[in-house]
Amino acid sequence: MHYTGRDPVELIETYGDRMSLIYMKDSDAERNEGFREIGERDGDIPGCAEAAR
Repeated sequence: MHYTGRDPVELIETYGDRMSLIYMKDSDAERNEGFREIGERDGDIPGCAEAAR
């Protein structure tokens, strides 16, 4: 979602009742270096996890 300019936290808060599973990856959006360990790059992993609770 980050690449599309959409806020993943907002999407989870809006559509979370339709999601039975959320698969998260973290990446460096500016450098397009691929995926990294969760929490190392641009994704708001804590925000997504909190919204999914």
